[in-house]
Amino acid sequence: MVAVGHTSDRSLADECAYASVPTPTAAAERLPAIVADADGALVAEAAGVAGAARSTQAVAGSALEAEARAIDATLAQLGEAEAARSEADAAVMGARRARQVALAVGVVALVLSVVLALVWMKGA
Repeated sequence: MVAVGHTSDRSLADECAYASVPTPTAAAERLPAIVADADGALVAEAAGVAGAARSTQAVAGSALEAEARAIDATLAQLGEAEAARSEADAAVMGARRARQVALAVGVVALVLSVVLALVWMKGA
């Protein structure tokens, strides 16, 4: 705001200023209204920014909750897969034990057959 005061000429400052008033007293009278308008605009903009921030936060919170649910579901699937793997490992171990027992039984049966054959041949 330009308020050179009591001059009849217009200066370059008068042409470039937001407002030009004839005296410093006129500037002092006009300035409070300009400051009040600027303050009101600033308060309105701040409220708009706060509202946008709350909205963005709500959207981000919803997205984060959705991701958390997806992670929980994935963890549950991993737990089920691990349980299935443990069951499969147990089944493989059981099959190995069964094969080992069958082999041992076969070896014992073979040894008994040889012993019986030798006993029979000695007695005959």
